[in-house]
Parts: sequence; C-alpha cells; structure tokens
Amino acid sequence: MSDDHANSPRDTESRQTEAAAPERPPKTSDTARAERAKSGSRDENNVLSLLKERYFAPGLLIGTLLVILPALISFSLSERRLLICSGVAIIFGAFGSTAAIKHKVYTLAGSAAVAVILFLVFVKAVEVPYTRGLISGDFKTKTLTIFAGAGSNNFLTAREPDGKHYRFVVFGEIIEAPVVEIAIDDEPLEGSTTDQTETRPILIESAVLNETLSQTKQISIEIKTDENGNLFAVDQASDQRISRRDVTDIASEQKSIGEDGDFLGRIRKSLSFLFPAEANGLCDAPQVLLEDLESDITSVRRDARRELGACGDSALPELLDTYKESKSYRTRLGTLVSLVYMLRNNSSLATGMRKSMTREHLEAVVRDNVNKDPTVRLYAGELLVRLKDERSISFLIDQAEQSSNAAEQKRALLVLKVLKKSNPSSVDKQLNTIRSEIDDENRALFEDVYSGN
Repeated sequence: MSDDHANSPRDTESRQTEAAAPERPPKTSDTARAERAKSGSRDENNVLSLLKERYFAPGLLIGTLLVILPALISFSLSERRLLICSGVAIIFGAFGSTAAIKHKVYTLAGSAAVAVILFLVFVKAVEVPYTRGLISGDFKTKTLTIFAGAGSNNFLTAREPDGKHYRFVVFGEIIEAPVVEIAIDDEPLEGSTTDQTETRPILIESAVLNETLSQTKQISIEIKTDENGNLFAVDQASDQRISRRDVTDIASEQKSIGEDGDFLGRIRKSLSFLFPAEANGLCDAPQVLLEDLESDITSVRRDARRELGACGDSALPELLDTYKESKSYRTRLGTLVSLVYMLRNNSSLATGMRKSMTREHLEAVVRDNVNKDPTVRLYAGELLVRLKDERSISFLIDQAEQSSNAAEQKRALLVLKVLKKSNPSSVDKQLNTIRSEIDDENRALFEDVYSGN
C-alpha cells in the first residue's frame, strides 16, 4: 500500500519536472549585494516620493514666507540675505533639489547645503565697490549732506572733529542719478528773501564725478566762495571747478543703470513692489510732506523735498497748485525743488508734467528764473531746462526783452540756449525779434545762442 502511494502518478510527474528543470547556479556575494542595493534603492525612492508628496506644499509655503519676510519686517543686511537664501533653498528642496558640501570630516547635505551655496554666491554677487571722499573748505556750518537721487547710490557723511572737514563714501562704480547735490545749511546770501538759515546747494553733474570714480579710490573736494558770495566746488587733485556754473552745464539725460539696461536692473524693477519706498505711504496724501516744507528744522524741510520728489506724478497736482498759490518763501522753494527732484529721478515724467502745467504755472517758474534769491533762481532754471516746454520760450523771450538789468537778461538767454537743442526753429524765430534789445554785455552770448554754438 505504501509502495503504491510512493509511486503515484503525481509524484512521478513532479520528479520528472524537477529533473527537466536546469540547475540554478549558487548566488555569489557580489550578486547578493547587487540585489540588496537594488532593493534598498527601491525602498529609498518610495520613501522620497512619499516625503515629497507629503511635504511639498508646506515646504513651498515656508520657503516663500522666508523670502518675503525681509520685506515685511526690519532685519539687518546679513539677516535678510540668510532668510532669502534659506527660503529659496527650501523651495528648491520641495521640488527635490539637493546638494552636499564636504569639508574634512564634516558633511552638509540637502537643502541646508543649497542654502549655504546660495548665501556664498549671493554675498559675492552683491559686494559693492566704494570710493572714499573728503570735503573741506571755509564754510561755517553744522550740517552737510551729499546725495544724488531717490533709489540711487547711497552717500554716507561724517563730520571731522575739527569741524572743517567732512568725509563721505559713495557706493558703486558709477553714480546713476544725473546730479550730485551737496547741501550745506548756512546763513542766507545777501539779497536772499529770507533771513533764516537755509540750505545752500552745490550741484555737480554726475558725469564729472564718474570720471574720477573710474580713476581713483579717493575724491577730494574743496568748497570755495566766489566774489558774489556763492559757494562752488573744486576738485583738489586737478584744481578745477567741478560744480555747475549755470544751466548750460546740465548734462543731457542718460538712462540710469538698471532702468532698462542690465538684467539685474530689470529684476530689481520687477520686484520693486516688495520693497516700497518709505515715502509711498504719504504720496497718496502728500499734505503732511507739504506742511513739512514750512518746518523750522532745516533737515525736516530738506527731507520733505526729497520725499515729495520721490513720489513722482502721484503728488504732482498738489505740488503745482501749492507752488502757484503759496506766498511763503519756504513752501514755494520747497515745491520748486521737489519738482526738480522728480525730473532728476525720472526724466520721463516731464511729459506728464508739461500736460499738468498751465500757462500760469510756467509764467511763475520763468519769473523765479530771475528771482532775487539765488537758490530759487538755481532750481527755477533747472526746472525749465529739464521740462523742455515749448510754451516757456515766449515767456523767456519777453523776459530777455524786458529785463531791467544785464544779469536777468543773461539768465533768460542761458535757458534759451539749452532749450534751443530741442526747439531750434521756435527759439530762432522769436529770438531774432529782440536783437536790438540785447545789452552790450550779453551781445556775445546772444550770438552764441542764435548761431547754436
């Protein structure tokens, strides 16, 4: 019975199958390791896929929060850099990007390595060259500031213990704004319409200083006083005057670096909404800034002018109306300066400003071109030149014809000389009608204007 069971058809078939099957070779140690590695790789991929699926949204959210946090809360420069780099690294990690840094026995891997790499690259990329500067002179003042324009290079100034020198630093390889302004709080000049301490500006075309920036790491400027009591700046190295003499020294407008020219500039412009200007909150209702133009504190008045200029066309209607209607010296000067700052910061605003200005506005600016106060004259002339409004030509022609002295006539002719570059036929046609009224002192200047020299 047992023999019959042992030799059953099923057992016989099984033995035949086993005999027919090829023998499997024994597994070597290398094959075993390869299979274990393959199995471990599959397990690791499964874990990574699970982690990526589970933590993608939180990682993206946290990374984005870290990137925008510096725009919402005040941090130091190093802290802002670290937060931004960490946020970007976490975002990369959420998409599966990793890296590794090995140093001796230490290893840093994952998003942390990405953050470190980004931080090092970021710090290297944003290193800013700088040039030292020294301002000296015979001025008697407690306050001096030097600046270019809203959003451009930063100038740091510090007074020396002896009270006769100011040191400053200009950051960047070039000064992007068209004009550098040295503002000195000093006693008013003889003939000024105010008897209180006022800011006396010294204007230097940036193109002049940019030549120096490219050649040296030290700028030495001396402030001197001419026979009329006006302050001017001299480059000590060359002993040449570098500050503006009159409106004809105003450089032609150039595009600021970063406005449209370079890649990083376009990025900064596209992300500007994350870093709003401090004055923006007041630009929608600029009345507070306009009131500050009347402050008894010189620095408050100066800051209000700069902030109004940085507001752009959002504050233009209030500025123009205040300039035309106010009888206060400080307010009229402040609004005039703010309008000039607008065009220095962004020359494209001239089109909108011309449309907003009435003939009454233009007549007021032309009258201030021959104002008794030298500071008012300075900014009125610059505004006319930067505005390039063809309507102002007839007012200036009348001013040159009806001027009570040669100095006033000269100021009108100087502005016409610059405006002729943009409106040659209009200037020549009207200029020829007053040839007989030109003072002998201004005859050569008149012929230069008429001939276009």
